[in-house]
Amino acid sequence: MADIKAAGRAKVKAAKEALAAEEAAQQKAAVLWAAAFDIVFDSTLAGATARGSDFMNLNGKRVLVLVPGFSSWHSLTQSHVDRWKQAAILEGTSRSGVRPSSLVFHWPCGEVRWSAEDAQVEAAAAWQEAHEATFVAARSLTLLLKKLEALGCSVILVAHSLGARVALMALANDLAAPKIHSLVLLGSAVDNHALTGRCGPPTEINGISFAEGGAVAAEFPFSRLLAKCATLTLAHAASDRTLTTLWRAAEYARCGRVAPPALGSTGPTLGEEAAEGLTEEERSQVHLLDVSEDVGEAHDPTAYLLSGGVRDALFTALHPEP
Repeated sequence: MADIKAAGRAKVKAAKEALAAEEAAQQKAAVLWAAAFDIVFDSTLAGATARGSDFMNLNGKRVLVLVPGFSSWHSLTQSHVDRWKQAAILEGTSRSGVRPSSLVFHWPCGEVRWSAEDAQVEAAAAWQEAHEATFVAARSLTLLLKKLEALGCSVILVAHSLGARVALMALANDLAAPKIHSLVLLGSAVDNHALTGRCGPPTEINGISFAEGGAVAAEFPFSRLLAKCATLTLAHAASDRTLTTLWRAAEYARCGRVAPPALGSTGPTLGEEAAEGLTEEERSQVHLLDVSEDVGEAHDPTAYLLSGGVRDALFTALHPEP
C-alpha cells in the first residue's frame, strides 16, 4: 500500500512539474517569435502594432507573412526557431541582391495547456474562441496586406492550420483585399470542399453522411482567390493525425456538426464539377503538394514549412529569377 501511495504522489508531482514547465515555456513564446521573424505584427493590440524592424524598411521588398494556426503561438520552441534559421529560406541570393523580410501575424489563435488534467476541455473552449476570433483577425490581416501593398511589397502569405481560415477570409471574402504574389496553405483546418463546393451526392464515410442534400456552396471560391494571388499552393498530409482525428472532434464540440475531411488532410475536392469551373490559366496557378512523407503524423507548422515541396515553393517565390 505504501508503494502504491508513493507511486501516486510521484505521478502527481511529475504532472505538476510538466504543467509548470509548459507554462514557463509559453511565457517565452513571444521572445522566440521575435527571434525567428523580422517583424511581429500584433493584431491583438489596439491599433495593431508592429515590433521589430520599422515598416518603412520593407519598401519594395518581398515579404513572407506567416499566419500561425490553432494554439501555435504559445507552442513555439527553440527547436522550431533553430530549424527555421538553419533552412535559411530568406538568405538566398536574388538578382536584386535584396534580402526578403519576414513577418509573423499574431492573432488570438487559442491557448491550451496540453499538460493539464483537463486539457481536452481547455482545447474545446479554446477552439471555439479561436474560431470566433478568425473574423476580426481576417479584417486585421486585410488591413496589413493593404499597408504592405502601399509600401510596394510583394507578399508571400503563408498560413497554417486554422490560420488558413484567417488568410482565406482576408482574401476571398473581402472585396477590398489587395493582390498578393503567393498564397501558401499548410495543413489547412477548413472543409476540403471549401474552395470548390460540392454538387454531387453527399460524401459518406462509414455510413455517415457529410453533407445534407449533397449540394454545398464553396465558402472560399477558387475564382475569387486566384483573382487575388498569382499562385496558390496547397500542402496536405493524409498522415497528419491532428487533422484526421482531432479536427472532427473539435468541430463537433464547437457546433455539433459532423465535419467532412479537412482540406489539409485530403487536399481540395477536384471533381469534374470543380474542374469545369476553372479556366486553363487558373488551373496553372494552383499547386497541390502531398507532404505526408515529410510531415508524418505531426501537425507541426515547422515540419510543413520545411517539407521539400513547400520549401522549394517558398524559395522560388522569395528569390525569383529575372
